[in-house]
Amino acid sequence: MIEAILRRFREVAEYRVVVDESGAQPDLRIEIEPAGDEFDKKKLSQSVAEAIRDRLNFRPDVTIAGESLPRFEMKSKRWIRRKQV
Repeated sequence: MIEAILRRFREVAEYRVVVDESGAQPDLRIEIEPAGDEFDKKKLSQSVAEAIRDRLNFRPDVTIAGESLPRFEMKSKRWIRRKQV
C-alpha cells in the first residue's frame, strides 16, 4: 500500500522504508530520493507524508535521502528492520 501511494508521485525516483525497533516503540521512516533537483524537497516530503496519513491514517517520518538510493528488483529489500541490540 505504501508503494502504491509513493508511485503516484512522479517526483519520487526511489524509496526505502526503515522500521527502527531499537526504542520503546517502533518508528517508521520513509526515505525518498527525488527524481531531480527541480523539486522543492521540503514540500515533496510533506506531500508524501500527508498522502500516507490521508490514506493509511498514520504519519510517518518522511525524509529526503542524502544520497542516491539503491535500485531494488525485489520489494522486500526496500524495507529495512533495525532491532534493539
